[in-house]
Amino acid sequence: MLFDIQTSQNEGVARLIRSLNLPVLDETPMVSMRLSSVKGRSVESIMSEHGPGRDRRWIYRREYRSTYSDHLRDGETVVAGAWVGQVTDHPEVTPISLEQDIAKDLAVGIGDELGFDVQGIPIKTRVASLRQVEWRRIQPNFFVVFRAACWRTRRPCMSW
Repeated sequence: MLFDIQTSQNEGVARLIRSLNLPVLDETPMVSMRLSSVKGRSVESIMSEHGPGRDRRWIYRREYRSTYSDHLRDGETVVAGAWVGQVTDHPEVTPISLEQDIAKDLAVGIGDELGFDVQGIPIKTRVASLRQVEWRRIQPNFFVVFRAACWRTRRPCMSW
């Protein structure tokens, strides 16, 4: 597995791998972000209520490495809501698919809003589906999956 391959490097890295008679099995985009709000409440506010000993604070402090896709990956199944892989409009609140266990830890469900900070850009999202993820598969897996159109078109489809 190779990580942090920039868009401008994709073709050259794939060519190098193939020159070594190895297959390129998957190319998965990854975007780093932090959670900024849950159901309209700031992460700081939520964490201050629970005190320093709370063992699940990592879900609020961690860096989420998320992806965007127009389809479910092998090892993913929608267990609630509806998968939104692509849309043609640009809603103010972006639909996302959330992994079911992280949704439970965050106490969120279908229709709830989450705010993310993507390298300084605030993004409003709404949980459109919950997924069961087979974490034991040797492949990149994600807690949060955005719809493909948000990133590929490079248009302001995520209220930025």
